[in-house]
Amino acid sequence: MVDWPEVLPKWDSFSEEGKRYLSRQMEVNAAFLEHVDYHVGRVIDHIEEMGELDNTLVIYLTADNGCTAEGTPTGTFSELLMQNGFPPLTMEQQLEKLEEFGGLDAWGGPHMANHYSVAWAYASSTPFQWTKQMASHFGGTMSATAIRYPKDIEAKGEWRRQFQNVTDIVPTILEVTGVPAPDYVNGQKRKAYPGKSLTYAWNNPDAKTNHPTQYFEMLGFMGLYHDGWTLSGKPYRIPWSVDPAAMANFDPLNTEWELYNINEDPIQQVNVADQYPEKVKELEAIFWEEAEKYNVYPVGGSLGKMLQPESNAQQAAKRHWELTPNVYRVPELAGPEIKSTNYEINAYITANETTQGVIYAVGEHIGGQALFIKDGKLRYSYSTLGLYWHDFDGDVPIPHGDIKITLKHTMKEQKLNGPSFVEFFINDKKVGEMDITATVYGSYTAHETFDIGRDEGMPVNEEYAEKGKFIFTPGQLHKVVFDIKNPDDQETPASEYSVIE
Repeated sequence: MVDWPEVLPKWDSFSEEGKRYLSRQMEVNAAFLEHVDYHVGRVIDHIEEMGELDNTLVIYLTADNGCTAEGTPTGTFSELLMQNGFPPLTMEQQLEKLEEFGGLDAWGGPHMANHYSVAWAYASSTPFQWTKQMASHFGGTMSATAIRYPKDIEAKGEWRRQFQNVTDIVPTILEVTGVPAPDYVNGQKRKAYPGKSLTYAWNNPDAKTNHPTQYFEMLGFMGLYHDGWTLSGKPYRIPWSVDPAAMANFDPLNTEWELYNINEDPIQQVNVADQYPEKVKELEAIFWEEAEKYNVYPVGGSLGKMLQPESNAQQAAKRHWELTPNVYRVPELAGPEIKSTNYEINAYITANETTQGVIYAVGEHIGGQALFIKDGKLRYSYSTLGLYWHDFDGDVPIPHGDIKITLKHTMKEQKLNGPSFVEFFINDKKVGEMDITATVYGSYTAHETFDIGRDEGMPVNEEYAEKGKFIFTPGQLHKVVFDIKNPDDQETPASEYSVIE
């Protein structure tokens, strides 16, 4: 077994209440895995009932990476807090939030975006080291895979130990089906497939791998497999934190490398870098060659904002949007960039006594915002990933006739997740304002969408949940105009890491 990292808490370090909370996390995760397994089984059973199972190539990957560690040491009620750069909550803060959102019974339900503790992630990656994000080690990249195709596979219930990569899947499918690889895809010349077909080892368990070299890189975590050896960059930070102080350790050209002999040590338990310095140099050179070949440069290039949260560079390529109510179910990141930046929104409406509904919405109650009219009054809700809830209910009646409703959002501090100030206008007359404790810079959710004239999916504000999508009164919402400003044009002081009180 690999060693348990000192940065991870041990089970006995938690209170009895904390242990009940942690137990619930894995109970729900295990139940979901059982749920997935059952429904995959239904698909397989149906194909068998059709008489086509033996004519079907089944490739079942258990995951797209190692177990995810974004849940922080305590687990979290809101999984995107970490990805958006908020520091981990303490166990006491998590338990307080847990009660606020319904207690243990609500974990795994629709009112939280819960995520289990990183300790569960590490334990679930057994026997390997580390977790998702950590492309340097097998705990971040290794996933069990099962293949069934009795037409070509004579073996049953056998393991194959050859090193392979997910890039080998497409060449395998093309070979088995006899479908030629396309020369062009959507008008673009296809790049050569980097993988090789898996079929060579199906009936030859002792065959030498046809995939002798593979680089790995994610968020600056680097690794390489080559001819029975792995080169693993020593983690420069823990995967559940993007604290700028930790990010300052990121220096890919001066990575401290670990070396493992996979033929003798398949779980990467014994680092032999000191014994084989020349092998380390050899594999490091291969890593950088592969990185250049497969367009990995600049390593860690996506970390720019995390490295300098005070810069808050504008990420909106499109800054002016004019949208109508036939625009909905738009992926959040494909819509207007209304997060940790300055923006102005103008909605053009013809109102009367029947006017109600959502003007626009993005996300849901665990993370998102919505401008809407309810009971004849202007309303606005903003959820900072469930951490902070902001609601404008300023008793502002909506006048009848042709009107313009304006929302002006201004950052108080030009930093990721910085606080902001919101002003509301009707026909250019100010009718209200509110403060937002902390904005969201990256993503409100991992599943919800951006909508005009309705709130698809789960509601941002539960007050209108009983109204379903709360579609705006037909024919009255003409268009909603979004103008995204550029905070880079303003001189702003460097700010510190966001703090949760």
